[in-house]
Amino acid sequence: MSFKLFNKLLQKFIHTNCQLFYFRNPNTILKQMAKNVSLSTATNKQNRIKIKGKSKFPPGIVKFQVLGSGANGAPRCLYLFTDHSRYLFNCGEGTQRLAHEHKMKLSKLEHVFITHSNWLNIGGLPGLALTVQDVGVPNIELHGPQGIEELFVATKRFVVLRDLKITASKSDPFKPYEDNAIVVHYVPLISNKRCNEIRSMSENSIEMNNSQAQQNIDDSLEDDTNYYDYENIQESDKKEKNKRKRSNSEPRTDDKKFITDNTLSRISNIAMSYVCRLKPKPGFLDLDKCVKHNVPPGPLLGLLKSGKDITLSDGTLVKSSDVTSPDDPGPVFIVVECPSEDYIDSLLNESIFSKHQHGVVNEDDIAFMVVHFTPQDVRNDPRYQSWMNLFPPETYHLLLNNENKCLGSTAIHRIQYKLNMLDENIYPLLKDNGIPIINQQEKVINVNSSSINSLTINGQTNLSFNLRPNKYIDRSSTLSLDIDEFIEETFKVDGFKEKVSSSKTRNFKCFFYRYKHLS
Repeated sequence: MSFKLFNKLLQKFIHTNCQLFYFRNPNTILKQMAKNVSLSTATNKQNRIKIKGKSKFPPGIVKFQVLGSGANGAPRCLYLFTDHSRYLFNCGEGTQRLAHEHKMKLSKLEHVFITHSNWLNIGGLPGLALTVQDVGVPNIELHGPQGIEELFVATKRFVVLRDLKITASKSDPFKPYEDNAIVVHYVPLISNKRCNEIRSMSENSIEMNNSQAQQNIDDSLEDDTNYYDYENIQESDKKEKNKRKRSNSEPRTDDKKFITDNTLSRISNIAMSYVCRLKPKPGFLDLDKCVKHNVPPGPLLGLLKSGKDITLSDGTLVKSSDVTSPDDPGPVFIVVECPSEDYIDSLLNESIFSKHQHGVVNEDDIAFMVVHFTPQDVRNDPRYQSWMNLFPPETYHLLLNNENKCLGSTAIHRIQYKLNMLDENIYPLLKDNGIPIINQQEKVINVNSSSINSLTINGQTNLSFNLRPNKYIDRSSTLSLDIDEFIEETFKVDGFKEKVSSSKTRNFKCFFYRYKHLS
């Protein structure tokens, strides 16, 4: 295939598939153009105020949805949906792209919970912040180890957040986060190495007061350099040299003396787990049962709905439990990550987990699901396995780590299959076995049936766990590849099939001619 012909085919292919809307009606183009950002932002803020007014009661629909499986090359992220708000657990790099591809709206996102301050968990925060700012989200609150908000200080030169406020929660283990939908208890896990460092630091006397030490730490962490101010580079270099001269001339102080109790938690490496519970939801009033008990329409129905018993005019006692459905106490789910084996001892020593494991008196306290962001090598540790076995057999275990295979994107496969038809050598098919392929003849998805009934589940993008009103696993939206559909889309390009076949014939003749003369 000649270079000019190949370049023409590639340009036509990209132009047809990626910019097809330019051939449509001009009115359609105008509808698809970006709207006034300020107007849409104001509208979204008004809608959020209305939703806040309606959010006095616990939500009726709550579900988990896996956004990123944590496979190598994919972010690990879990999205919690409610009627009124959204919650994100970890935000790896690429989270925003997957949310856009799978149409998971971020306009109601308010809280992001981070389990550990590594790039796999926080790499997608800058892009996510820019996206939610454009849709009118006024504030994002970060929960997790102290110091996560420093990421936005480091990226403030190129991640400009004018209309979005980033706040950091204190994540106090003694003060859980609570709203109308959920209660979250913070469970910090400390590595053995960090415990030894804290113990050794506490033995040293602190010679500086807290405010001065805090200022020194802040000065060392904050980056005020304007990397785009090229005119002042020489001047800043001179200041830096003078600063080094002064620091070399002054007596050096031991670094340990600058660490105080206030800054210790900030700079320490802590993994944060979360024990979450949905707010209890009272049962709904059954009107058919009210008719059977001869309850007249009016304020008596409101009393029964609020849980109060009433007495009818004929002296009949009607209990609220007789005409309402059972209350939903709210399921419990746990999100945990042990970044390394050093954190397992801290995990085993936390007593809060035992309240949701074997031997619980109240069945409502049993954990419905445990989400594991723990890496595979740590999860295979016998101590971690024994901790998992402490949960009842009916508890689900969702794995979002590097042992998964689902990359989470069908779009990359679609474009790769189309490009592969141009040239199989330049554009080979992706060797990704994480997304099942649809069998066109039987129209079924080839998946491992043994994983469906298992309570230890590998994460897949769009895998859902419904928590309310009913608790069940929903696999109807999980990803699959329809190769025949990709091919049909490619052949819809005018003249594509004929030109590709002719170019392949020319390419074969050219190869045969060269091979004949070289031999």
